Amino acid sequence: RRRHTRYGTVTGVQTCALPISHLQLSGHRAGVLRGRAAEGDQQVIPRVVTLGHGNRADGLHHVRVGDAQEAFGQALKLRPDDDDAYLALSELQAQIEQHEAAVKTLEQLLKRQPDSLRGLYALGRLQAERDQYNEAADLLKRLLQARPGFEQALRILGTVYELQKRDDEAIEIYDRLLRELDGDPSAQSTAARTRAQVRRVVSLRKTARFAPALEEIDSVLRENPRLLPA
Repeated sequence: RRRHTRYGTVTGVQTCALPISHLQLSGHRAGVLRGRAAEGDQQVIPRVVTLGHGNRADGLHHVRVGDAQEAFGQALKLRPDDDDAYLALSELQAQIEQHEAAVKTLEQLLKRQPDSLRGLYALGRLQAERDQYNEAADLLKRLLQARPGFEQALRILGTVYELQKRDDEAIEIYDRLLRELDGDPSAQSTAARTRAQVRRVVSLRKTARFAPALEEIDSVLRENPRLLPA
């Protein structure tokens, strides 16, 4: 079953399809978990790796959810401070729509590692997807205090502020995001800059700042002439 969110699409079925780019069970994350299994049952971490080598289709790993959850749980018993295991388990739980469990997993990580940037981002994004905007904003602001130029966090926080009708704060966040993207000629950054400008225009219009909104629109069209009607 596919679940669409404003932050992307995830898939949850009994044999859950897990995007390689997220869990990376057969790649870096599982390799790190295996490397950290320095004591106890040495078969636990290799089992996590094995779970990542199921059937592939359309760039997805298919794994048995129960086996994956059990394996990550055992990995955490061996290495209770392993942020990779917490993050992978929470991603799996979110994929199969066990959102409360995913939140608890990430809260456990942050209880052990309050300054974990990856933990703050993962929980902030998850809370935003669950429409828990106050919690999401608090987590993302904590993250941005430690890393002010975290572009993904700025983008999500701007969206959260818009949804809370805090448009003045959304404009400030989009201004920060645009400063971070300024000067990067890559296609990815250009697309991100255009999206941020469009969102900034929306917030400017909501606050009746029509002249700056028109200036922003002109700027977008100058940078993206293909958007003009033929």
